[in-house]
Amino acid sequence: METNLVDLGFIYQLSDGDTKYIYDVLSIFIATIPEKLNEFSILVKQGSPDDFVKIEEQAHFLKSSSSIVKIDDMYAGLAKIEALAKAKKGMDEIVKLLDRILINFNLAMPILIAEQQKNMPAGEAI
Repeated sequence: METNLVDLGFIYQLSDGDTKYIYDVLSIFIATIPEKLNEFSILVKQGSPDDFVKIEEQAHFLKSSSSIVKIDDMYAGLAKIEALAKAKKGMDEIVKLLDRILINFNLAMPILIAEQQKNMPAGEAI
């Protein structure tokens, strides 16, 4: 499934038609990434300049997840945040990039949930 906002082509390719696999991957993503993004947002927006190492680590973690469930600008934005944090600069740009990621993520969630439900194995409840 692919829209301009969400590209799940990689998951579908990996699944080789196994809808339970698609359901499981999306379930894990939906269960973990919103909380991780919230924690990341708090770190970025309320943190201090000394938090660049933590920002780099969390951006790297989130970037890994966003390479499988592809949401517009998420991977590229996280890669840029990771690079800026590693260089210990660009906090204003990091905040702007994060805001864009959060907007797209929130727009993508209903699409991801619908796709998860579409692939739900018979007899399973969300």
